[in-house]
Amino acid sequence: MFSEGKVLKILHSVVFLPLTGAFVLSASMFVAMSTTVSATENSPESLESIVSTMSKEVTLQADVQQTNTIVGVGNETFSGKVYIQYGEKAYWGYTNPSAQIYLIEGDNVIYYDELLEQVYITNKKQLGDDLLLGLMSDVNSLVRDFKVTPIKNKAGAFTLVPKKESSTIKNVEVYTKSGTIQRIKSYDYKGNVIEMVFSNVVTGKKIPKDKFTIKYPEDVQIIRR
Repeated sequence: MFSEGKVLKILHSVVFLPLTGAFVLSASMFVAMSTTVSATENSPESLESIVSTMSKEVTLQADVQQTNTIVGVGNETFSGKVYIQYGEKAYWGYTNPSAQIYLIEGDNVIYYDELLEQVYITNKKQLGDDLLLGLMSDVNSLVRDFKVTPIKNKAGAFTLVPKKESSTIKNVEVYTKSGTIQRIKSYDYKGNVIEMVFSNVVTGKKIPKDKFTIKYPEDVQIIRR
């Protein structure tokens, strides 16, 4: 039998792995960045302004802490780094408690799981019109693919609902403060919740090429789809 910790890790892989079609909002993550928009502008237009400002910054890097709450299992927290070069490539690397890394570059999506000792490689075209794949590397999809409405009595907070029916996302909540998107929560139809908190955000600074690489042991199982 797996320990609860290992079950959580495996569930984390299943929930987030884009190749399975069950990947849930790791991406959005994309959006936790500093802007000049006032947080008092609690309207869909203000969120659009934030996204517009972010997309002009070209690059983004930040620390991310993610908590998964899985129905019937419990919750577990992961932490790591995110590097995004908008419109070109994105790296999401979780290193604590173990490595789970996502790299979107060119036509490929690569996922490495240290616990499962596997690397998945797939072509973007095989994923079809994947809403969440777009979120990982294209911040503009935040307002393009979602209907945005303010959360009542919560300044700077928004609810996002996919414009097209999604099998993985029921809705997303985005929380901003002082013109910065600081926290994102996504909900699926089974009641699972993913919460992501961003810190030490840097935008517009050139990111070294080696940040967009995945290092893994030579003996891992490589699965191509």
